Amino acid sequence: MGLNLLPGLPEGVPVPPTPPKENFILTYKQYADIIEAPADAHEAVAMVIIASLLNRNGVYIEFGHTKLPFDLWVLLISPSGMGRNTLVRLADEVLKKAGLQDLVRSASWGSPQALYQDIAAHPRGLYQWEEMSVALKKLGSNQFNGTKEWITDRYDNYKVPEPLLYRKTGKKGDTPPIMFAVAPRLNILATSSEDWLTDSLAQSDTTGGFLPRFTILKLNGTEKVVPIPPAPDDSLQDKLAEQLRKIAKLKGCVVLSKEVQSLYKDWYVKTRKRFMDQPNAALAMPFFNRLRIMVPKLAVIHEAAESGTLEVSPAAMKRAFETAAKIEATIFELLPTGMNAEGAALAKMADRIKTAGVVGISKTQFTEAFKSVDHRSRMERLATLRDAGDIVPFGRPTKGRPLILYVFKDYVQGHQQQFPEDRVTNAL
Repeated sequence: MGLNLLPGLPEGVPVPPTPPKENFILTYKQYADIIEAPADAHEAVAMVIIASLLNRNGVYIEFGHTKLPFDLWVLLISPSGMGRNTLVRLADEVLKKAGLQDLVRSASWGSPQALYQDIAAHPRGLYQWEEMSVALKKLGSNQFNGTKEWITDRYDNYKVPEPLLYRKTGKKGDTPPIMFAVAPRLNILATSSEDWLTDSLAQSDTTGGFLPRFTILKLNGTEKVVPIPPAPDDSLQDKLAEQLRKIAKLKGCVVLSKEVQSLYKDWYVKTRKRFMDQPNAALAMPFFNRLRIMVPKLAVIHEAAESGTLEVSPAAMKRAFETAAKIEATIFELLPTGMNAEGAALAKMADRIKTAGVVGISKTQFTEAFKSVDHRSRMERLATLRDAGDIVPFGRPTKGRPLILYVFKDYVQGHQQQFPEDRVTNAL
């Protein structure tokens, strides 16, 4: 049996193993893995923390003719009861130990003026939206009219916003002008359940570019059961704080070698085709256009987490592709909903009919499943699914009125073979 020897060591003395490199993302996943949320959730939290530090220090990527900052907006979608509030707060003690607790900003704005004034006074920060739907409803309200568009326009934008001037009445309560000294660099960590999110989305959130700016990750259920979460490991807190302080010193321009750029180009071509091949390419492409810009940022984040440098290695770029693949899978899963409340409702109905398989679902069964939906909306949505070819209604002869069955498009041929007496009908 051969031994791996170092020159100069006595014969037969094995080489000591190379200690593994410190990696903030991996260490943070270990530290935070005390609740039932899956590991991908903790990885996303670690990445947005790193992005926020890079953004605060003005780190940037020269990407062709474009200069990219590290604006990273993360949206974690999970089933209800996964402990999303705990998930985003687990990092608080780590940031405090690193002396970086000022990185996190409150997002409980009481008025548009408070929002603008807060960002003007603190233009670098990580905002935690523990329930995305609440933020969407606030920003979409008449009181906050225009603020969502203003925030959307800040993403990756180096232009200093115009001053905000308010009508002067000469009274004591006049709002003073709000001035911006620098271009804000905003990072967001948001969470939501899928139902609450889609019920809160307007079509303009997707077409207007607000939602595509988010790095969206769907967290599937986990088999892990944690009745009483243990306290975080203090020794890991110290290690994480030390790693963060190192990352917080990074400044300047990122280095992307020719090899790294070549890897990216290959990924770009293949991924673009997958998005273009989606049934709703018009909806898919805005998400690709943001993802393609996100991947270089993810590569830098992975590199900073491991080496503490801005020289992106091929390995870091490949890890960015792995993260991008998870984001892509989430986007493709959400596309059939149309990324709005009505589309999500249609998708739920289509999924219920699909689960009935070749047999189909009777009108009575369908009505029972969606009895919380008023009759008119239920029938209008069924008509939409029928007219789009997603479902086919069948009539089955009985002694009385024909039995109406709904069959998903994939099972129509099988249904006709198994139930030859059933006839396609327009009746709903």
